[in-house]
Amino acid sequence: MTMLDFLFYSPSIRYINLDGTRRQSPIWTSRSKLSADLQLSPAKEPRVALHDLSGAHRGYAYQDLVTAYLLVNALLKDLTVIVDVKTHPADLFDDISAKDQNHQVRRQFKTSLDTNRALQLRDLSTAQSNTRIDDLIRSFKADTEPAAEYRLCATWRIDPQEPLMQFLEPASAESSFHPHATKLYRIRYAQIWPSNGNPIWEPLTEATGISREDFVLFCGRFIIEAECPTASLDLATPGRLERLLFDKLAQEVGIGRYPNDGFGLPETAAMLVTLATKARARHETISPADIIKHLGLRTDYGCVSQQFPIDETILVHTDTLLSRLMTSVRSHESVIATGEPGCGKSWALTQLAQTLSKDGSIVARHYCYLEPGDPDVQRRIRTNALFGNLISELDAEEPELTRELRPRFSAGPEELEQLLKRLHELQPERRIYLIVDGLDHISRVFAESSSLSIDDIDIVERLALLSLPDNVCLIAGSQPGTHLNALRPTADIFPMPGWSRDEILSLAEKIGVIDALRTAGFADSLDDFNEELVKRAEGNPLYATLVSKQIKANLAAPIDPIATITEIPIHEGDLGRYYTYLLGGNGDFADVAEVLGVIDFAVAEAELAEILPQAAHRVASALLRISPVLEQVAMQGG
Repeated sequence: MTMLDFLFYSPSIRYINLDGTRRQSPIWTSRSKLSADLQLSPAKEPRVALHDLSGAHRGYAYQDLVTAYLLVNALLKDLTVIVDVKTHPADLFDDISAKDQNHQVRRQFKTSLDTNRALQLRDLSTAQSNTRIDDLIRSFKADTEPAAEYRLCATWRIDPQEPLMQFLEPASAESSFHPHATKLYRIRYAQIWPSNGNPIWEPLTEATGISREDFVLFCGRFIIEAECPTASLDLATPGRLERLLFDKLAQEVGIGRYPNDGFGLPETAAMLVTLATKARARHETISPADIIKHLGLRTDYGCVSQQFPIDETILVHTDTLLSRLMTSVRSHESVIATGEPGCGKSWALTQLAQTLSKDGSIVARHYCYLEPGDPDVQRRIRTNALFGNLISELDAEEPELTRELRPRFSAGPEELEQLLKRLHELQPERRIYLIVDGLDHISRVFAESSSLSIDDIDIVERLALLSLPDNVCLIAGSQPGTHLNALRPTADIFPMPGWSRDEILSLAEKIGVIDALRTAGFADSLDDFNEELVKRAEGNPLYATLVSKQIKANLAAPIDPIATITEIPIHEGDLGRYYTYLLGGNGDFADVAEVLGVIDFAVAEAELAEILPQAAHRVASALLRISPVLEQVAMQGG
């Protein structure tokens, strides 16, 4: 029989094998031993109650549950756990070892069905518990790489009247099961083996090869940890140890909270016991990465990819605007950058983030919207994703601090506040900027969703309720509207100014329309073109971009650029005027535009002609007409 024969109970899955498959089997027992003893086939195995388990089997079950608990501790503290590995044949501290690069603690566990069982002198002076003092010292001496600490951990209670207690003194050490208050002791070695005399404990008197120096050195590293939590060994009716495991998973790891809100506590605990049982059977070493992989934990805080799509080839650096915006964010606890669609808010906030980072500030961002066709468009407006992205970006800046975060792998307002508070305590003079852009897109995307609830998207309200340290500034980017009301009382409202003439013309130059006009023979018309472009854009860079792209794309038609641009309506604060114009004209482009407006994937011109066979003959001209608002992408196979 191997340890792989053992099963354990999961209250939500009923009984499961170690390989994760389901079956109806006894709780915490051995199917091969039970079948052999009772001469039953595996199909006729009876249910066995916990009190029917042998002491050895119950000891294994308890050890696996303890290992599961310590695996969680290792995950939180970045420790490696070594399970049931003897460093030498007589090793008595082989149950569980936990270590980092500089420190190792080796533990041996003892448990008893008798809840009144007390720690006794004979546990160390006789062989009754396999913990006789001379055997423990020999085990320690045989370690080729001695651990910093050796612990005998037991569920046995402490009886103040027990003779052993006169030889023990309280130890200043952390409980293995915090916040459960175990009782920790060190041996008063001088009372047992005086410096100028012989030992008074018989095992030491009779021991060969053990000096007083060996005894003193061992006592300096040896801790007795009594009154460890007992267990029911049934996750459906948890005892003290099971409840400690549940609490640690919920309160310190974040099981049941975003982004690991799909995990249940009993199920996760059962998976950890499975991992512990396999590790004991195979004498394995388990790393935090192994634990994360086994559980399927999300450790990225539920962040959503958010590289803002800026075309660096046409990016215009608006230095005056950036300087004014920097002044505002450095002197206020919150700033709302507002402006009409296409005014360059997102460009400005992205440049702001880059500049602040270069200056040594900590910057964390969340974009509620990126671009059409974004597969994560609905996830971006979820409040959970907001906190996931902000914490994830803070983690990228200060990974050591997020290791202290509790719960470690969850994302929400409490976790963000906790992290910012800790950053403030450690670096009070360092500025932290939280940038949240695209708040005006939330209601629009929500209106098109059938899966989101209003509680899923309360980003503005949650931001307004945050308690932020003095060195933190919250920066929001949005079109104006009542949706910002919750943020207004404490915010500096920063109206985005229109772009200057030089900035609009610099944008046109980068887009390539100026060079295209020269190449097409319209160099003499550039001044007129520039005047008309600036007039129509009215400082709106998106409007200027659309007009410039239209003229550039249609020069081969050929067209008269001055006549064409004068047909384009002036912006007047409404991008819709341009879209209305674009779908008008001599051709019928509405059906092609309508199809492109509803699909959320790339489509080739030939495919579009198949979708609209009645308009196949004018797909090419329609695409040319509406090209300013289209994005060309490279597709597999060309």
